[in-house]
Amino acid sequence: MSHPHRGPGFLLWLSRLAVLLLLGYILLACAPSAAAPTAVPEEELSLVISIPNGPSTLDAHAATGSGESDIMDFIGATLVGLDAKGEIVPYLAESWKQSEDGLTWTFTLKSGITFQDGTPFTAQDYVYTFDRARNPELGGAAAEFLGPVISYLAPNDTTLEITLAEPFFPFLRNLGFAHLMPLSQAEVERQGEAYGRHPMSVGPYRLTEWRDDDTIVLERNPDFHWGPTYAPQEEYALDRVEFRVIPDPSDQLVALEAGEIDLLQLDPLHMRQTQPLLGEYNILEYVLAGAAPMGAFNVQAAPVDDERVRQAINLAVDREGVLQAVARGEGEAQCGPLSSSVAGYWSGVEDFGCDFDVERAEALLEEAGYVQREDGAMARDGEPLVLSIIATPDHKATAEFIKEQLGEVGVQVEVETPENFGERLFSGEYNLALFDIIYSEADILYLLYHSTDFLFPVSHSTNAELDALLEQTRSLQDPEARQEAVNQAQQYIMEHAYMLPLYTPRRQVAVSQDIKGLLLRPDGSILYEGISHGP
Repeated sequence: MSHPHRGPGFLLWLSRLAVLLLLGYILLACAPSAAAPTAVPEEELSLVISIPNGPSTLDAHAATGSGESDIMDFIGATLVGLDAKGEIVPYLAESWKQSEDGLTWTFTLKSGITFQDGTPFTAQDYVYTFDRARNPELGGAAAEFLGPVISYLAPNDTTLEITLAEPFFPFLRNLGFAHLMPLSQAEVERQGEAYGRHPMSVGPYRLTEWRDDDTIVLERNPDFHWGPTYAPQEEYALDRVEFRVIPDPSDQLVALEAGEIDLLQLDPLHMRQTQPLLGEYNILEYVLAGAAPMGAFNVQAAPVDDERVRQAINLAVDREGVLQAVARGEGEAQCGPLSSSVAGYWSGVEDFGCDFDVERAEALLEEAGYVQREDGAMARDGEPLVLSIIATPDHKATAEFIKEQLGEVGVQVEVETPENFGERLFSGEYNLALFDIIYSEADILYLLYHSTDFLFPVSHSTNAELDALLEQTRSLQDPEARQEAVNQAQQYIMEHAYMLPLYTPRRQVAVSQDIKGLLLRPDGSILYEGISHGP
């Protein structure tokens, strides 16, 4: 089905969503803020984390970005969790089963769970939570994770039954997003509009302090003993978690070098400066999940409505070259629509998606009817071949590199960084768009390339054959069969040149050697459950 309510705002939401999320965004560690830090008793075990911007709300159903979900992960808990390998494991649900037709999921909840105010948590709380999550007036991302859910009920306190309109392979993983943590109806109604400033759920930490654009403090919930199965102990060792709003990456690096912080995701510009820190900090690396930058062709707009022109552009761009020139080599060349850290990535795309062959590019342009003029420009019927690129400001350098390379095969390029980028993307006023997509599961292919049921129309495609492949990536429930469908979709997207893959950035996380037990998932998201301080 189509989604007429989705607009340019979803571009911002999806590009920020790190999934945990889903989606590849890590909390930044902090530098000193203007305000004095809150005093911490010496015997407490604490972790200080920096975030670039303060959240506007911590209401799980009104939140739209990954910054909020990073904090909500501590306050709430979810039916399932993801372990260090990215595998789905029990959390609030101790077990579950799926009907043979793939439409009904039955979850058995753990007993003895309570909200942070001491009231019992039951399956009925999830009925209220899902009702509220689907309220469009709240404007958050939670409803998107429920997909084709049509009903849910609680036969008893520890049983939750969810029914879908159609099979939906990513559904179970989606239930692990913080946006779907259970809420207390009594507390939400008591707080009213203030709930987003005073969230309460069933997670391991409680919100105790919030100073706008400065500090958010969480303290350990002493009653929490129902962590996910990968947690090494029932009670978490950290007594206190502090988030500080520090926008400037340079200030964060200063704080890191001064030993004032525990954990920091290094800004790409500072990654090469980490060598002196190796004695004091452990440096962990991961490849960003998604496509950052992503090159999306509008396949309805001339001249890239001709598949041969799109294929020629793919062949004329040197991905290793752009990786070195723009990202200073900090990453890996990307050969298809998914990076290697995304669940569902197919390595077979590397056999053809990264080809760099100027002669083949020129031959394809000639096959499409273009001839090279005396000035070197390619033209057809006297009209030069001109490519329009729109880019977000952080990808202007990438656009200029592409312009230079395409000039070698006679393609003229016009580069813009429009303020109304989202509107231009939706309206299709471009040939190639460069922007970030951060997502950790292959369902992003459906969300981007399906011709009617999309988050936003990056390709403006109306291809029934591709739609059928993408629909299989959701409807098939056997993991191997579903993976084969995902593989075929990746192959189809690249063979028909629906996008221009470029590179995937590498990121680093600097962790104090006093911090033990920190783990990274493949997409770079952090597992905090086992963290402790130690010699």
